Amino acid sequence: MNPLFSSRPTFGAVLLFSLLATSCYKPEDGLGVDLLPPDALLNAVEVDTSAVVAWSSVGTPCAPATSAALCWVAMWTTASGLANASIVTQVRLSTNGVGENQDPANLFCDSLVLSLVYDEGSYGYGNLDPQVVKVLELAEFFPNDTSYTSDRLPSVTSWNDLVVAGRDVFTPQPLSTPVIDGVTLKPQLRIPLDPALGQRFLSRFGELEMSTNEEFLKFFKGLWVLTDNGQQDPYQAAVLYMAMLDAQTKLTLYYRDVSVPDTLTFDFLIERQRGALHPHVVRSAQAVDPGLPQALADTSLGQERIYVQSMGGVKSWVHFPDLTTYPRRA
Repeated sequence: MNPLFSSRPTFGAVLLFSLLATSCYKPEDGLGVDLLPPDALLNAVEVDTSAVVAWSSVGTPCAPATSAALCWVAMWTTASGLANASIVTQVRLSTNGVGENQDPANLFCDSLVLSLVYDEGSYGYGNLDPQVVKVLELAEFFPNDTSYTSDRLPSVTSWNDLVVAGRDVFTPQPLSTPVIDGVTLKPQLRIPLDPALGQRFLSRFGELEMSTNEEFLKFFKGLWVLTDNGQQDPYQAAVLYMAMLDAQTKLTLYYRDVSVPDTLTFDFLIERQRGALHPHVVRSAQAVDPGLPQALADTSLGQERIYVQSMGGVKSWVHFPDLTTYPRRA
């Protein structure tokens, strides 16, 4: 496996730490100076022993991320089980009145490519193993002013994969810059979609569906990009972060007009809305190591080791039962 290193916190990993361990750092000068009036007196109590109770519990579906980068992942670890996340996005016109003065009967799709740019700040975590990509067409519209939890799965028009047959296996190359038509692009995942979908778009050029984004979204609700890796070995594959607001994250239609000798292009924009649907699931029960399943089954076993997991996977609790008695010790 090829290691993929990143400064972004591990997405599906389990963080273990001892309650007896301590760490320290040098605080910033003047940090918190203005939080209280300078003449305010603070009461302090010093104790040499304190009870601490800690445990882990099953998480609940969480609200989606509001950052510009979305994770796309199918990763399984022996300690934490399976972590799986997918991307749901609308597709929008880059201009109004698409195809005006063009005859759809003379237009033919050469290819349709979905480009997802790797996030420059931190492109992922895990290993650069091949992954199987699946793209489906949405059957429902997701309004911008609505928020969804992570367990919400979209409805689709069909489970037929839109990725070109035989070209659905990708090896992530987050440091490689592809060159298209002599132009060097940012590192990105380029997914070829069925030309039949491109031809379907072309058939509506110059029509009502291509006049405005409002009309286009009635015609085409969007895409669901997910993994279909099947059974994976521990630590195989990776968490990948995609820059959804990057201008090069888009859907590009390459087509020909019989009246024009050269290939033409049209870019559809990929819209990342705040609070948009971002389905993901964590299956802690699939962990091979017994620690996490045992901790979730019996909280009394979680007093020495805490399991922390994002994506609504595992919640961590730390309780100081004697905290309310401290004032009486002054």
